[in-house]
Amino acid sequence: MKGYGLAALVIMGFALGSPSEELKAQDYRMSVGWNAGVMLTTSLNDGASGNGELVELKPDATWSIGGHFDKWIGSGILGGRGSVGLARSVIPWTQGDRSVYSYRGDLSLMLRLMRPDPGNTLIPFVSGGLGLIRWGLGDGPVTSFSAAAARYSGDEGFQLAGNAGVGFDYVTPFQ
Repeated sequence: MKGYGLAALVIMGFALGSPSEELKAQDYRMSVGWNAGVMLTTSLNDGASGNGELVELKPDATWSIGGHFDKWIGSGILGGRGSVGLARSVIPWTQGDRSVYSYRGDLSLMLRLMRPDPGNTLIPFVSGGLGLIRWGLGDGPVTSFSAAAARYSGDEGFQLAGNAGVGFDYVTPFQ
């Protein structure tokens, strides 16, 4: 019984003691946070020609905000991310520009460009994955934009979307 008590005290001492530098580097395994950036969208049509002009339904670059959960494996170089987000785009339409909100969620693989280390405050990464996006065009009657060879069915729903990103983790001093 005395041996178990001594073993428990030794284990508790290790658990409560100051971690070594190697153990501190392992603190960068998971994170929950927010993100903000720019959303770039590919053309929503094939750029059909109307009256000799090329009419492309391509939103301009716009702001994007969201939240995420990251989980890093192994040495902390490779990881995964689950993310949700919101953006507001302006899309040219036959009756004038439309302000449209998009809602999205995705799962991505992430690759850090440097190893997490207690001395690194900024850790750059690249990511890529698949998700779903829902353009808030609304439910309603069928509408078309003949000069752009585009037709909207009036049924709002989620669509498959690919994503790619670059960013950095900023390691705060907060625990």
